[in-house]
Amino acid sequence: MQAGWLDPEYKVYSSVDSNRPNLGVIDLAGKMLAQTSKWTLSGGADYSWHPAIGDITIRAEAKYQSKMYFTPFNTERYSQDGYALVDLYLNYQHPDGHLSGGLFMKNVANKNAWASMTGAPVSIGGFISGASLAPRTFGVRLGYRL
Repeated sequence: MQAGWLDPEYKVYSSVDSNRPNLGVIDLAGKMLAQTSKWTLSGGADYSWHPAIGDITIRAEAKYQSKMYFTPFNTERYSQDGYALVDLYLNYQHPDGHLSGGLFMKNVANKNAWASMTGAPVSIGGFISGASLAPRTFGVRLGYRL
């Protein structure tokens, strides 16, 4: 298990928000740094057993990230609330060590969250663009070692 904590604050920083230029220069001291979260947690657990047909392992992994702002202005429009992701794995290893395989499911709850985000000034439409996390995915892995 891993845990991380940051105190990601601007100490001295001022800027103009292109989405709200009428506010002029904004003092951002005390605001969270862009694209950082205060808390990150991750962990995993697995269980293996060894029947005559080979080694079988099940594994679960979980990750949590607290709220993040994508601009230094810390507006809700350009933020992502905290979220958790869970991934599951089922792996097999043949007794001869050559053949292996596995099944996996990532983002089990199909959590929709922003990985990155940017926005255009309101004066030209104020649209938001970015990249979202991968949706729930399934897969099969097969391997053979010589």
